[in-house]
Amino acid sequence: MSIDIKSPREIDAMRVVGQMAAETLVLVGKHLRAGMTTDEINALVHEDTVRRDAYPAPLGYRGFPKSVCTSINHVVCHGIPGAEVLKDGDIINVDVTTRYNGFHGDTSATFYVGTPSADAKHVVEVSRKSLALGIAQVREGARLGDIGAAIQEFAEGQGCSVVRSFIGHGIGRRFHEPPDVFHFGKRGTGTKLKAGMCFTIEPMINLGDYLVEVLDDNWTAVTVDGSLSAQFEHTVVVTKTGCEVLTRRPEVLQNSEIFPDPFPDTPLIFAAPLPRAPPPLRAAAPPLASSTRPARYPHRHAADPRVARTGTPPRPARCPPSTPPTRASRVPARRTSTPARCPYRHVGATRLLRRHEGWALSWGRPAPGASAPR
Repeated sequence: MSIDIKSPREIDAMRVVGQMAAETLVLVGKHLRAGMTTDEINALVHEDTVRRDAYPAPLGYRGFPKSVCTSINHVVCHGIPGAEVLKDGDIINVDVTTRYNGFHGDTSATFYVGTPSADAKHVVEVSRKSLALGIAQVREGARLGDIGAAIQEFAEGQGCSVVRSFIGHGIGRRFHEPPDVFHFGKRGTGTKLKAGMCFTIEPMINLGDYLVEVLDDNWTAVTVDGSLSAQFEHTVVVTKTGCEVLTRRPEVLQNSEIFPDPFPDTPLIFAAPLPRAPPPLRAAAPPLASSTRPARYPHRHAADPRVARTGTPPRPARCPPSTPPTRASRVPARRTSTPARCPYRHVGATRLLRRHEGWALSWGRPAPGASAPR
C-alpha cells in the first residue's frame, strides 16, 4: 500500500481531530489521582470524546474492548482498562485516539501518580525527550531512519532501551496505514519524507531490556524483565519547512509536565543539513541605449516613434509568401527505403505526400483529372 499524501483540506480535518484528542488527554491529566481505577479513566475518555460528537477509535478496533489504552509501570502498551487501582509512585501511559469526520488523531503521554521514584522519573523524562528529538528530524527530504536513529542514540546513551516490537504508523482516514515509523535505525535510510505525509512518532522506552511479551488477552504488552516502561506520542504532518504537530496540547499537561527539562544541553540535532538557500536573483539587465539604428525587433527599439506615440510595439512584418513550385519540384519523389528529409515526402510512408498544380502523389499515381507532369 502506498503512502497517502494529505491535501490541505485533509490536513485541516486532521488538525481538528488532533486537537480533540489533545484536549481529552489534558482532561485526563487534570483528573488523574491515586485511588483512581483505570476503568474510571476509560469512562472519562469515552464521555469526553462522545461529548464532542466524535468516536473513541480503540473501541472495537480488532476486538479491543475499551475506549482508551492504559499502561501501568512495566506495561509497555495496549493495557486494557479495568478494576486496577492507581497507587502513589506509579507511572501510567494513557493513549487516546479520536475519530471525527472520518479522520483520526492519536496522542499519548505518561503521567506520574503521586511522587515518582528516581527510576520512574528517569525513564519518563528520557521518553519525553526522545519524542522531541524524533520530531526535530521531520521535514521534507529527510528519511524515516533519521527519526529512529535520533531516538535510539539518545535513549541508549541514557542507559535505557528502545522497544522494537511496536512502532509508529501512518494515520489519516485509517487508524493505521503506511508508513511504518521505527524508533531505532540508521540515519539516511528508509523512506524519504514528503510534504503532506501524516504519521505518529511514539517511542516506547524501557528502563531495562527492550524485549517485551504479550499477555494472554492478546493485547497487553509488558517488559520481559519487569522493568519500567514509558511512552509519549504525537501525530505530525510533514511540511516544506519542517513539520506541524497536529496533537499539540493547548496547555501544560498536569501530573506529567511537572519537572524542568533534565536534558537541557541535549541539542535537537537535525539528521542532515537544511536545504540550501535559493541562489540570489540575477541583476536586471541595463536598459537598451537609444539609437537611430533600427533594432532587430522593432518593439525593443526604445527610439521607435511608433512606440512613443501609441505605447505599443508595431506589429512585426508578415513572412514573405512562399515561392511557387518550379518544374523540378513537381517531379515525383523516387521510392526509397530511407525516409526523405521531410517524412511526408517519402512515397512509401504516406498516402498523400504533396499536391502542386493539380498533380497529386498518391502511391505514385496521378490524381483523377490531373495530367502527369512533364
